[in-house]
Amino acid sequence: MTNIRMMDFYEKNIDLLKRHHKSVWDIVQKVDEPERSEIFFTYENKPNLKVNQPDGKGVFVHDPNDPEKEIPQFLNMIPEDDNGVVLLTGMGLGYTPRAILNERKKLQ
Repeated sequence: MTNIRMMDFYEKNIDLLKRHHKSVWDIVQKVDEPERSEIFFTYENKPNLKVNQPDGKGVFVHDPNDPEKEIPQFLNMIPEDDNGVVLLTGMGLGYTPRAILNERKKLQ
């Protein structure tokens, strides 16, 4: 995913927020807070998010070198022929949900 595609995605989400949740957009615009997160790209141009803590230390949402590193761990929890339902909380940047949808076709 390139930087340009990430910006398109961001702009489209902002547009949807403005159109469908104007009251939330108004609140977001009024927040005067320093940047708390930064988008980074790996050497393979995969996006990752770094959240900056008040003490100045940053925490990455995914592995800083390989954002897709955790995918096999989650796929191993779901049998290949499973046709049930999988619920995810805190999907990060969507690497794992996308892999589950691509690899476990029988899930509902």
